Amino acid sequence: MGTLRWKKVYVEAIPVPSASSAKRQSIGQLVDRMISAKTMASDASTDITVDEAEIDRRVCELYGLSQLEIDRLLG
Repeated sequence: MGTLRWKKVYVEAIPVPSASSAKRQSIGQLVDRMISAKTMASDASTDITVDEAEIDRRVCELYGLSQLEIDRLLG
């Protein structure tokens, strides 16, 4: 069995898109809402799939994917 190693040369090659402050803030608000929903819920099975899907969609847009590509990727 191997272990995962995070070598600098490989991590630096991961493309990370830049986002405006407004886009970062809106994604951050979704993340905060998901965290709040999970921590405030008495039931651990609180459904956050809608917020997760929205975050996925917004991140895909940051990478410049078309709506068709996003639909294919996210189903």
